[in-house]
Formats: sequence, C-alpha cells, structure tokens
Amino acid sequence: MPKRQGKKGGKRKKSHTSASHTSTSTSTRSSSKSSSQSTLYIIIGIILIFLFCAFFIYLPQIRRAFGFQDNSDIDPSKLRGYRARLRKLYERYNPNKLDE
Repeated sequence: MPKRQGKKGGKRKKSHTSASHTSTSTSTRSSSKSSSQSTLYIIIGIILIFLFCAFFIYLPQIRRAFGFQDNSDIDPSKLRGYRARLRKLYERYNPNKLDE
C-alpha cells in the first residue's frame, strides 16, 4: 500500500490576510473600549464638579438641616473693637481715607 502524500506538520498556518484582519478588529475593539472608558471618566468628572459647586451653594441649607448654628452673630462690643482697630490702621497708613 502506498504512503499517503499528506500535509507536513499536521496544523495549517493562517494566511497573512486573515491575521491582519484579526489585528485590525482587535485594535478597533480596544479603541472603542478606551473611548467609552474616557467618556465615563468625563461624565464622572462633570458630576463631581457639579456636586462640589452644589455643596457650597446650598451650604446654609445643609447647615440648617444638620442643626449647626450660624456663628456669624457679632455683638456690639466686638463691632466697636473692629472699628477702633480699623480706625487706628487708617490713621497710620492711609489718613486720607479716614473720613470715608
């Protein structure tokens, strides 16, 4: 019985055209993934900026909701002290503005 003339190596190698097609689809997939990932980071960044700004805009309401007191009450004696120090400062460095 004659020997069969078969293929050497048993496994067939892929041609160049299919390999380049596979690498192209892989790079397209990875660029699509990175694009969607960067979009996600941009959206998260915008949300964080919005929350940061909203915190400072609504700070008085937030303080009231949690029961923190507003410490901006200034009694008349403190106010007199502030004015006296300011008057001394103006007398020393800018006497022209003392009348204002």
